[in-house]
Parts: sequence; C-alpha cells; structure tokens
Amino acid sequence: MNSSGSAATYTRIGNLVQLHLSLSNETTAGNTGASFNIQGLPFAGSSNERQIMSAGLWHSGGLRLSAWPVMAHIGAGNAQVEFYAKSSPSAGYSTAEVSNVGGSTYFFFSIVYRV
Repeated sequence: MNSSGSAATYTRIGNLVQLHLSLSNETTAGNTGASFNIQGLPFAGSSNERQIMSAGLWHSGGLRLSAWPVMAHIGAGNAQVEFYAKSSPSAGYSTAEVSNVGGSTYFFFSIVYRV
C-alpha cells in the first residue's frame, strides 16, 4: 500500500478475528482475468467451518472485478479471502475475476471470522 490513507488492521479476541482493509487512491497492477483474493490473513480460518463477508464497499477507477455484488469467503483452514459472484439468482457461484487494474482504487472491506 502506497498512500497514507490505506491500512490493514486486525483485532483478535479469543477465537474471533476482526479484519479491516482500506485502500484509498491506490494504484494496482497485475493480471486481468485472474481470480480476485486477499492473501496473508493474520490467522487461518477455523478448520471446521467456512465463513463469509460481513461488509464491503467498492469504489474504483482502477481495480475492478468482473461482477458485483460479490461474496467474500474464507475456506476452512485457509488464510485467504476468495471472492465469488452469481450471474443470476438460480446460477451457481463462480470466482470473481479482476477485470481492470490501475490508479484511483478505493476498496473498503471488513470481516469477522473464527479461528
């Protein structure tokens, strides 16, 4: 993260972790068409359950995903957040892919998960 308005913080109390990520006016780079995920969580999720996002907001001229809204998912025992979307109410979930990278990225994300 390059700008002073961006941060990633977490608080762990017992077996719960609250994670906040804020990207403010960041420039992103990388491959489009790849699955969007956040790697390197401070703790792996519980090995007994899957968990989903509690809150997120996207406002971006740079980094964009192939779908919105998306559902964030931490798989059992994983230390990364993966993002999924549906093309219709009856469709199955598929991974949300990066469709654009560049400057002016704003992304605010919060999740509470069990470890």
